Amino acid sequence: MTRFKNDFYHKFLYKNIDLMIAVTKELEKQLIKFIPNDIRPKIEQVYLGAECSSKYSKEEIESFKEEIEFKDSFVVGLIGRINEFKGQHLLIEAMKTLKEKDLNIKAFFVGNPMKEEYLIELKDRVISYNLEDDVRFLGFTNEPHKFMQACDCVIMASRNETFGLVTIEAMQMGTAVVGANRGGVLEIIDDKETGLLFESQNSNDLALKIEELYLNTNLKEKLAKNGEQKANKTFNNDVQFEELIKVLKEI
Repeated sequence: MTRFKNDFYHKFLYKNIDLMIAVTKELEKQLIKFIPNDIRPKIEQVYLGAECSSKYSKEEIESFKEEIEFKDSFVVGLIGRINEFKGQHLLIEAMKTLKEKDLNIKAFFVGNPMKEEYLIELKDRVISYNLEDDVRFLGFTNEPHKFMQACDCVIMASRNETFGLVTIEAMQMGTAVVGANRGGVLEIIDDKETGLLFESQNSNDLALKIEELYLNTNLKEKLAKNGEQKANKTFNNDVQFEELIKVLKEI
């Protein structure tokens, strides 16, 4: 929420809502900031939860990486609908920097384009940077968790993500995560403990964080382990559903 919608409809709506549930503390702050006290409903903060999926076998993941021709490479993934807000262009710029350092890093994008023009622009950048062998656009998938587990790290590059469900799901799959340091991501990733944060909209800093994980296997494994533990403890679907039940019982 970025502003108070000062029209009859929204004023009426706010006055007649008994409870608003904010999915992050950041969103709770925005609701308090932008909705005047005299018409603001009661606000409770409850995180979204994610279902902890079963992991794929090592053999399945190796077979999948061979299928997309990324075997024996450090693999970076960005999973979600393809539009400028999600920041796919930032990862391509980062890949250009990493290729110049002659690092064995590959990247793939999973998701449908919201605007075909943006996808064309991304593919043109890939060609102009000679990244055709290093970047894949894999489209929509019914098996996002397989892609997450196949990655050495999953990127959340959105300009200002409200929450970041993909980040939590990747953590649950035991994959290290790198996220932009804005919005709800800050409540998911503890920098250098459960993942890495990069300066939002800064592709050079994103490249540095990917390189750090590429060069430091121990760090990558530590972040993946800690991230998985936090995701399963704090953002588990069952845990958050119980929190929601508590809130609703108090109405």
